[in-house]
Formats: sequence, structure tokens, C-alpha cells
Amino acid sequence: MPDAQQKLLLQTIHFLSEKFKEKFVLAGGMLLCLLNSPRSTQDIDCFFLSKVSKKVLGEEIRKALKQFALAKVTSFEINSRGIFVGLQGETADEKIRLEMSVVASLNLPTESFATTTLASSYAMGARVIQVIALPEAFANKIAACIERENMRDLYDITLFEPLCTFDPKTMQERLKKSSIRRQKPVALDFKKAASLLKKRVESLTEKKLEEELYPLLPATQQTSMLRIIQSSLAKVIQRLEQMD
Repeated sequence: MPDAQQKLLLQTIHFLSEKFKEKFVLAGGMLLCLLNSPRSTQDIDCFFLSKVSKKVLGEEIRKALKQFALAKVTSFEINSRGIFVGLQGETADEKIRLEMSVVASLNLPTESFATTTLASSYAMGARVIQVIALPEAFANKIAACIERENMRDLYDITLFEPLCTFDPKTMQERLKKSSIRRQKPVALDFKKAASLLKKRVESLTEKKLEEELYPLLPATQQTSMLRIIQSSLAKVIQRLEQMD
């Protein structure tokens, strides 16, 4: 990832956290970057904790971003899935996207994380921001692995799995309305979810990783990645199989 883009992602997170305080809750790839993930991302996935409509909140966000001196809004969309904003910094390398889900609450209390590691890379001051609880984030990531075929989701499992166990309530809620490959939502039980994950693992090849995942990772992180992913997914599958 170009340094300018990474820096703008962090500056945007700091700005939104300062403007919206505890309402802004970071998730996704940038949360993993705070945990020293080397996987590149161009997006800020986050939740806004709010009981107002997406339309009302969207206007608040739009007005706030007009005050953000480091980037300008290039696109702004509100739909049933959330609020989506494109931002452009000073150079062509500084294009990022905000993907914001609006919810009244999350299943677990949010956690406070410091941005120290990333901020120090750019001689920036660190901030303490709110992030989704790791067990809840882990459950959402497992559900994403079932619903879509992105290699980055499988890699992210290897980062969550040593840190925490997934939240059963979040997992169950996600499985009740699984939209596999954006098809009509269906309800899955834990054993069916385990079966689908098994198929993902069985179809995984080094070639797929080379084509879809390795461009997002430094070369030093690619060695034995197939085995690492298989090992982490096997533990997740085993736990799902043991749940009622």
C-alpha cells in the first residue's frame, strides 16, 4: 500500500473519532492494522452507533467531512447496507473509501485501542479510538468467509484465531441471515456453517493465494501461508461442529 494512502486512512480515522467520539467504531482491515496486520487495504470499515436514520446521520457525516482539510469527498451514497463515501487526498495514490454501517448498538461493548503503532510510522500523534470487540469482529469475519470467496477473509482468520474466540451470539445472528454470494438470505446452523467452511478449505490452493492474497502481503508474510490458513480454519471448524 502506498504510504500516502495508509497515512490518509489513519488521518481520516483520527478525524472521524474526534468528531463523533464513541459513536464511531472502527472495524475491518484497519482494525487489524492496529494489531500489526501487514495486509494492505484501501477502505475504512466502521460502525456508527446511532438511533437516527441513515439519511439524517449521513448529512451529519457529509457536513463533518467538508471540514476535513486533508481530503475531499468524491462520492457519497446511502443505501440499505449503509453509508459509502469516496475520498481523495492530494495525490493519485490517496484514494480511500469509507464503508459505514449504522446500528443502534453492537452485541458486545466496544474496546479502546490506541493508534500508536501506525501513528509513529508517520510521526503523527496517536489517538485512543473505539473499535468493535474482537470476539464480535471475529464472528463477523467467519460469516464473511462463508458468504463470499475473498482470500483476504481467510487470511484475516489467521490473525483473529490466536487472539480470541468468536462471539456465539453474533455468530448465530449472522448465520440466521446468510447471504451466500449475495443470493437470497438463508438460515444456517453451526454444523452447516462448518461444512461450508470445510469446502472453502478443501478448494484452497497455492495458486489462488498467489493470485488474490499475495499482492496484498509483503513477501516475508507469504511463506507457508496455505498451511497457516488451513490450520486456523480447522480450529474454527472444530468449534462450530461442537456447538449446538
